[in-house]
Parts: sequence; structure tokens; C-alpha cells
Amino acid sequence: MRLQNIFNIKDFLLKNPENVIDFGFRLNLWKKINIFNDNSCLACFPLNGNTNDLSNKYSGEWIGTPKYENCFDNRLCASFDKKNYIKIPVDDSLRFVSNLSYSVWVKISSLNSEDFFSIITFSALGESKNTNAILHLLVDIKSQRFIFFWEYGMGKNVEILVNYDIPINKLLHLVVSRDSKNKILYFYVNGELIDSISFNYNPEIDVSNNKQYIALGADAGSSNPLTYPFNGEIGQFRIFNKILSSNEVKYLYKNKC
Repeated sequence: MRLQNIFNIKDFLLKNPENVIDFGFRLNLWKKINIFNDNSCLACFPLNGNTNDLSNKYSGEWIGTPKYENCFDNRLCASFDKKNYIKIPVDDSLRFVSNLSYSVWVKISSLNSEDFFSIITFSALGESKNTNAILHLLVDIKSQRFIFFWEYGMGKNVEILVNYDIPINKLLHLVVSRDSKNKILYFYVNGELIDSISFNYNPEIDVSNNKQYIALGADAGSSNPLTYPFNGEIGQFRIFNKILSSNEVKYLYKNKC
């Protein structure tokens, strides 16, 4: 920021003291969103009592009964009982297939007899041309493995499975980071790299279908999103347009919103 701009802000606040509190609030909010000072965080959903992005650019809605539970540090997380989920409409700024990272806190309440369940899905119905599934994070219940899934053409899928001893009722910080240039997917749990996996195809987007949305706790690509529902809590969901470094992942783990 240029020195002259700093003086202009100072003069404005001195002449308009009623805006000092609002300016401080907005500055603090900007720091929470732009956590690495590089504008890489496209959206941040604290999920601590509402479904809004901190910048109010994106607004989710509960499908089913809204529920929240104390998750950590006396803060709320969204709670899912296999009968509800959160739907987040997106715009073109989130419909991209280059480098992409998710950061999210998750507590899994049970691993039942179903095949798998959805934590985060980013998709839309139908595959009229290329693809709609941009990046899914699921759990294979029978084998207790995390699944990462996307599409690169009609009927063509990339599916990556990662072995992990999934604990019940324990809060986990998950980060998935996809390097589209080198075609490597990195997966972290509680700040530690669990696996890095090579893949052959990046996702494609069907530009004729702009109805992709993000679903938390359900399958956005299914005609019945609750076909593979989630049972547990989800908190502090962030989307980045870059590959997160190991130090950045550790920072997200140690510094909650």
C-alpha cells in the first residue's frame, strides 16, 4: 500500500469517526479471508451458526433441518444426521480445473454399512458434453479409505483412494491439494502429509452446464443428493486456487478461524 493511500485512509477515518469500528471490522475480516496475503483463498465458510462465506460473496442454504454442534474451542460446526446437507451455489470464479485445494475440519460420527458417504462434493447433474464433477471428497466405509474423485469426460473418471485408519468422533483437519500441472494430489491429515498420488487426467468442465454447486454432507452430482449422506460435523471449509505448501497446511491446522 502506498504511503499516500495510508494518509488518505487516516484522513477519512478522522473526518468520519463512525466508520472506524466498521473499518476495523472489515480489515480483520479481510485478514481472516486472505490468510496467506496472496488472495488465494476464494471462499471461507466458518459454519459456526450460519452457512455464509466470510466475504458474503457465497451463501449456502440448509436442505433439511439446520443443525449445529459445539466442535472445538466453544465454536459451532455444522452437524449432519444423514437427513440434511448444505448446498452452496457458485459462480465462474469457482468453476475452474487448475490448481485447487480444500481445507476442512471433520468429525465422523459413525462408519455404518453403506458403501461410502460424501463430505464435500462439487458437481452438477448430467454429463451432456464433458464433465461436471470438479473435486469430490468422500469416504469408502467398507475399506475405511478416503476417496478423491473427478471427471475428465462423459463417463470418464479419476478415482484416487488413500488408506487411513479413520477414527470415530475425533476432530480431523483434512487438506486435499491438487497440482494440475504436475498431476499430483496431496492429502494431509492434522497438518501431516499422508500421501501424494500421481494421476493422468485433470478435470474438464462442461461450459454449457453452469449449474455446478458445492454440497457439504451430500452428493451434488446425484438426483438424490442424500443417496450417500454424511453423519458427523463439518467446520471451517476453505477453498484455495493454489497448491498449499506443507507450512501453509500446518498453519491452517494450528490456527483455526
